[in-house]
Amino acid sequence: MQTPKGQHLLNEEDLKNWFGFNRRLDLERHLQSIRIPYFYGRGGRICTTTAAIDKVLIGGRESSPIEEIEFL
Repeated sequence: MQTPKGQHLLNEEDLKNWFGFNRRLDLERHLQSIRIPYFYGRGGRICTTTAAIDKVLIGGRESSPIEEIEFL
């Protein structure tokens, strides 16, 4: 899927076309299963960002816990 330069939001129709789903519920379940965060826009339409998808694709990690330092 290509997004116009500077467009960082992906709407439900873009996502349905990209992932090959027709129904919103199927799209929602798929996004959840591949851990792509999304939100609901106006009218309850699913939206996400290219950054959210990129993070999953490149293996973005959750912030790691701070390592405790032991002073001797």
